[in-house]
Parts: sequence; structure tokens; C-alpha cells
Amino acid sequence: MLADAGIAQNECFLTNVVNARPRENDMQNFFAPQKEAKANGFVPVRGLCPLPIVRAGLQALHAQLEAVAPDVIVAFGNYALWALTQNAFSVSTKKGYKVPAGISSWRGSYLEYDAKLVSPVHGVDRRVPLIPTYHPAAILRQWNWRATAVHDLRRAARVVKDGGVPQEHLRFIKAPTFGQVLETLDMLISLPAGSWLTCDVETYVNHIDCIGFAWSESDAICIPFFSKFSGESYWTPIQERMIRARIQKLFSTPGLRWSNQNFIYDLQHLEAELFSPPDPDWDTMVAHHLCYPGTDKSLDVLASLYCDYYRYWGESSQHTTDAERWHYNCIDTVKTWEITGVTQSVVEKLGLSHLMPERLEVLQVARDMMRRGVLIDVRERKRMVIDLMEAIMANESFLQSLMPAHIPELLRGKTGKAEWWRSPTQQAKFFYELCGIPVIVNPKTKNPTVDDDALPKIKLMQPVLGPLIDALQELRTMGIYYNMLTMALEPRDRLSSSFNTCGTVSFRWSSSENAFGRGGNLQNIAKEKDAA
Repeated sequence: MLADAGIAQNECFLTNVVNARPRENDMQNFFAPQKEAKANGFVPVRGLCPLPIVRAGLQALHAQLEAVAPDVIVAFGNYALWALTQNAFSVSTKKGYKVPAGISSWRGSYLEYDAKLVSPVHGVDRRVPLIPTYHPAAILRQWNWRATAVHDLRRAARVVKDGGVPQEHLRFIKAPTFGQVLETLDMLISLPAGSWLTCDVETYVNHIDCIGFAWSESDAICIPFFSKFSGESYWTPIQERMIRARIQKLFSTPGLRWSNQNFIYDLQHLEAELFSPPDPDWDTMVAHHLCYPGTDKSLDVLASLYCDYYRYWGESSQHTTDAERWHYNCIDTVKTWEITGVTQSVVEKLGLSHLMPERLEVLQVARDMMRRGVLIDVRERKRMVIDLMEAIMANESFLQSLMPAHIPELLRGKTGKAEWWRSPTQQAKFFYELCGIPVIVNPKTKNPTVDDDALPKIKLMQPVLGPLIDALQELRTMGIYYNMLTMALEPRDRLSSSFNTCGTVSFRWSSSENAFGRGGNLQNIAKEKDAA
């Protein structure tokens, strides 16, 4: 990977958070469980409870960095990210331990190792550019991460070559006055034909609380409509009507070129708010999927790959103030603007330019299907729901009759509330603990499973459980039917789902609930033979 990134290994210093192998090769075993840490008064280190070997390792690590004085640091994995940064990570709980997380979000970011901040007792006044990426052991398990990690290493090599981190020059208009909004929108309306614009919306309780526009990789405006946190309107009714009219004029201005990230989502909210957005001339998610199908297409990942400067800017759910939210909206728009230009170059270099118009046309087909929806016979649907509920109750009664009276209480425990046939955890306890059947493990999660692939295997190992397993599988199938028959409808009895034309490696569409929580997954419609 270093060679692929143009880095000579003899120019690198490689070290570890702890220069020892933990028990079972699991870093978690170098930390104290939460209960033990609390009972023994452990002083946490940035949210974790490291054992003495880790505390000593951290001191040694900071001393090494002071002696080596690196030009740039690459932090491989969650534990290195935790050890070398103050807050560029999250903390989660795993099997009673506090563990670091967040490498998938923060990888590729331009961060900084601040010795005094991270190690206030032993650290010197030294600040070093730091770029996190995936741990090599994780890449061996998830091979498609390798190319992304090499990209991150190239970013580190660039820091050394250029003598530092590229600078970001942001010119955002946030918390604007009424005059600033009209002046900016009029400026955008008067841009020369062929100028590129990007648009992004933030939503709260199914309404657009702010909308952003960018016209360069640095320039953007966020136009608030109301405060997510207080609920108060930002404008007077007359001002808001004038602003909305001016936005619609911008959308209708001929000659301007529009790019979006995942246009289908924003479209739903814009049309619900009575805007008529223009058809996109580019969609960054569609372009990336065309070039690299099967890879992550979220905006932050695309920014980490295509933008000159990248630092993870968090999730909208993490915002605690309007100012943070409006800044976030502006970041979304300028990153989309910059990604647009780079992906256009990538599509051309890969010889895929002739396919992009077709992919954008497919996007319009999906939009039209979403708008139209599927007409539902509501009366027939109600009849089918009643029949299905009766069948579900009969099935549950049968399952209840198969189980001795004391077993369900044993499976449920003190805190469980669900009936055992609705709880995979209780089913796993029944099959693997009470019945002693060899545990079947999910190949992805490595955890015990009783999913649809596992149940037939259990039936082969213990045929006497056949009637119970058959009834469980039938109940699951009826649950799928029930979910489909009770999807929330649009007005005029139509079922409308949100379609993702970039959902799979094979370019097969996927579908889900729309932006307002109505509709659902329509690509796996149950077959008639399943209902027999």
C-alpha cells in the first residue's frame, strides 16, 4: 500500500499504540470493563478505561513522536485515532467495554496531532498534520477498503511534498438579512449561461428548515426558513413569500446548470414545498456509482475522495445550534460543487461520458414513477389485512401450543417483553442453549443467528423441531405480507416509494420508504406461490 501511494517505507517510522499483542488479538482486552472500571475508580482517558499497559504505551508513543518529529502522521484504525486526537472519534459500548469508533467517518480527514492537548502531562508544544485511515488488518477482512486507504496515504504523501496541508477558503453567507438573500439570489439569476450551481436542503419534521446554494468550491449561502431548535420562523410571512418566489425564479432561469447529491431525496421535499426544481444536469452520487459501483456513495465519502481539502464535518443530527446547522448546509453545497467538477473529469477519463446521459435519464424515470405511485384497491387491501391477521393469530396460537408453559418465561428473562416467536434473541437461546443445537454463526457479523438461512439447517439437525420451524418461517413470511399491506399511502390511494437507481453493484434499483415515511420496499414483492 505504501508503494502504491508512492511512499518509501524506509522514510517511515512505524509504531503502535501498545507494543504488545493483546489476548485473543483483541485490543478490547487491554481495557477494563465498564463495571470493573467504575468499581475500582478508573480515571477514563478520552472516554475509555485503559489498563496500565495502555497508559504506559501512550506515554511511550508520545515520547517516540517527540523524538522522531514526523512531517505527517497516519493513524491506522480506531485505537490509533483515539490515541492521537482529542475528539475526532466516537465512543461506543461493546460487550460491556467502552471502545473507540468512527474511523469510517474520519478517515481521509486533515486532522492535527496536538501533543499538549492529547498528552497534557508529557506532551511538548508540537502540532503535526494527521490523517487517519483503515487498519491494515481490517482491510484484509474488507478488501474493497484497500483502494480508499491507498488514496488516504497519497494524501499524506502530498502533505510532505507540499510542506503542509492545503488551505480551505470558505466564503459563506449564514444567518443572512433579507437584503442579502435577495441580492445573492439576483446575482445567481444573472450568472452567465453554463454556470454551475448546487442546491441542498435540510429538513426537520418533514419540512425544509433551510436551503443552501453554492456557486463555487468556496462560495455558498444558507437561507433559513425556521429554527429547528426554537421552531420560530426566520422571516415575516411577506418576506418568506418573496424569497420563495425568487428561489423559484432561480430554478426557472434558463442556461444555468444544476448538480445535486442524491437528487431524488431533495426533490421530494422541494416539490412538497411547492417548488419546481430543474432537472439535474449532473448528480454526484450517480456519477460515482457509474465509475465505481458497489462502493460507498455518501457525500462525506465522495468529499474525502474528490475534494482538495477534506475534514469530516459530522452528521446533521449532531447539531445543537442553528449556526452549526447552517454552516453544515453550506459545507454540503460547496463540497457537492467541487465534487461535480472532479467527477466529470473522472467519468471522461474512464471513457464513460457516453453513459452518463443515460444514467441521468434513468433518474428522471425514477422521479416520474415516484411522483405517480401505484394505484391501490383500498377495499381489497383491507380484506386481505383482516384475513392475514386471522392467519397470524392462528399461527401464533399453534406456536404457543408447541412450547411447554414454563419455557417462554425462561427465554424471556426478567427484562424481555416480546413473545418468543417475535424475538430472534429468545429463539437463539431456545435452539442453541436449551436444545443444545450447534451454534450457526452469521458469516458477516460472526454472531449466532436464527435467520432464514439458519432455520433450515437447524431443521436438518433436529427433524423433531420441524413443525415448530415451519411455523416460524411461515409467520415470518406473513410478517412480510403484513408490512407490504399496511404501507402508508399517498392521497388518492396511491403507494409511492423512493427509488434508488444507485442501490446495487449490478445497477438494479432498490426502493424504500419515501422522504416522508410512506411507501416502502417494492423490489421484493412476494410471489403468489408464497401465499398458497
